[in-house]
Amino acid sequence: DIKERKKRDAMKVFSSMIFKGVTLTSVKVDDKKFKVDFSCTSLSVAQRLKELAKKAQYKVSTTTQGNNVSMEGVL
Repeated sequence: DIKERKKRDAMKVFSSMIFKGVTLTSVKVDDKKFKVDFSCTSLSVAQRLKELAKKAQYKVSTTTQGNNVSMEGVL
């Protein structure tokens, strides 16, 4: 039950990170960790998304173009 609650809480955080200019491209949730990929329309949107992820204490990485943001975390 605790693991499922952590998964639901993580999904709530992801859903709050979807705003105008952000598209959720993939979600991978395991028993211990998760990985989420977002696609952004511009660099400023990607920067805002990175700030939200850091606020939620997730590990953030971007592609070379900077418009795709990946987040990883532990449940």
